[in-house]
Amino acid sequence: MKKNISEILNSICRKIVNRSNYNFPFKKCGANLKVLGFPYYCWNKNVFLGDNVQIYPGVTFFGDGDVVIEDNVKIGNNVIINATNDGGGIRIGKGTIIAANSYIIDNNHGTKIGSSICEQKVEALPLQIGKYCWIAANCTVGKGTILGDGCVVAANSFVNKEFEANSIVGGSPARFIKLRS
Repeated sequence: MKKNISEILNSICRKIVNRSNYNFPFKKCGANLKVLGFPYYCWNKNVFLGDNVQIYPGVTFFGDGDVVIEDNVKIGNNVIINATNDGGGIRIGKGTIIAANSYIIDNNHGTKIGSSICEQKVEALPLQIGKYCWIAANCTVGKGTILGDGCVVAANSFVNKEFEANSIVGGSPARFIKLRS
C-alpha cells in the first residue's frame, strides 16, 4: 500500500520526536511522550507532562502559569491550553481526552467600567479537569471550572462552573444533562 507524503513526513517527525534525547521545552516531561505530528507550540515553560501523553498537531501551550497534565492524557488537534501564574493554574487528570479545537483557559480580561479592557489585570482562577474525562470537540473550559472524575462535556460547549463526578454536561453555558450509567 502506498503512503502519501503526509504519512511519510509524520512518520519521520515521530521518529525524531520520540528519541529520548530530544529537548522538549517542558518543565517536566514523563516517559513515552508522543507528539503525533507538527507543528505544536509551547510558549509556556511551566508545563509538567506525565507518562504516555499524546499531543496532536497544532496544540499550543500559552501563558506563564502551571499546567499539570497527568499520565495517559490525549490532547487533540489545535487545542489551546492557556494558564496564568496570577492566581490560575490548570490540572488535567490522568486518562483524560481533550478533542480537537478545544480551548482550556484559567483567566479572563477584567471588565470594569472606567478603564480600557486591555489595560485591566486579568482575572484568574484555578481550573481542574478530573481523571478519565472526555472534553468533546470545539469546547471552551474556562476559569474556575472543576470537572469531577469521569465527566463528559458535549461538543461545542462552554464550561465555567463545577460538576460532580461522572456528569454529562453540555451547552453554552454548560448545564448538567445526566449522570453516566
